[in-house]
Amino acid sequence: MKINDYKNSINRDKIHFGFTLVEMLVTLSIIVIMSSILIVYSRNGEKVGQLNRATERLSFDVRRMASMSMQTKQFKDSSGNLHDVCGWGIYFGDPGSNSYIIFSDFCETGQDKGNLMFEREETQETITFGKSVKIADSTIKSLVYVPPEPKLYLISQGSLQIDRGEIVLSGVGNNKTIEITNSGNFIIR
Repeated sequence: MKINDYKNSINRDKIHFGFTLVEMLVTLSIIVIMSSILIVYSRNGEKVGQLNRATERLSFDVRRMASMSMQTKQFKDSSGNLHDVCGWGIYFGDPGSNSYIIFSDFCETGQDKGNLMFEREETQETITFGKSVKIADSTIKSLVYVPPEPKLYLISQGSLQIDRGEIVLSGVGNNKTIEITNSGNFIIR
């Protein structure tokens, strides 16, 4: 009798250790919901991260142009021609672009100053933002640092020299505004 009681108690215990189908479905649905929320937040975080990286990269490149304008006197282009460099700048072009161009402002023939305008042969590097980042709006078409101080010149979309301007970078649902003054200060908001 004791052996049968022991076997019956083992069988009853096995029944109590299992999960029902309803319990498993509820657990699985909770896991699926939590995973989908995590995926959505991580994708939004990635887009915000791309916008922040683009803003920091642009800020870094503006400072780099100031440094380059104090260091470089001549530059050899892709065809081997030597040019006198009178400044370094960034060309933003028209709003809606997802890139900007770093350029060296070549000196005008027989002069020791450049024209403060971007020309295709002056292109040094093209910086492309992340997939979801673009220039939403810009009052600045280009900015050029001229040695020896270096002095910053801001050129508006209408090709006029201005004292301050803004560049608005846009990600999906987010914007960052970079305000730049002709003294080289900028505010990121």
